[in-house]
Amino acid sequence: RSKVRAAEEVRQAAEEWKAERGRQGSEYLKKAEAIGNEVSKTRTKIKEMKGEMLLKRIADHSEESKQAEVVIDEMKAETLRHNQQTARDVYSRRFASEHDETAVRRFAQERAEKRKKRSARTAR
Repeated sequence: RSKVRAAEEVRQAAEEWKAERGRQGSEYLKKAEAIGNEVSKTRTKIKEMKGEMLLKRIADHSEESKQAEVVIDEMKAETLRHNQQTARDVYSRRFASEHDETAVRRFAQERAEKRKKRSARTAR
């Protein structure tokens, strides 16, 4: 009986020890999470500060940037007009006699792929 009791006490002590280790582990995890949250808050603050500095620089050059934006908008509009006209021309040539929706979709997809390739090339 004393052996049984001793074994039971050892088992109970081991369970208590495990439970204590588990509590410590979860406390460590909580502390680590809190530190991680602080780090991410700090990173966010740094990003915000960088953003503010960037905004100040932009404000310093606001007149130049406004002029540049106007030029860029004009270029975008011109490109859009050109692309729409090109699409209309090509569409009317290619599908003058054909009114197949699948062909239209395929053509649109091909155009989109060509556009992606072209923009990828200019990006490089």
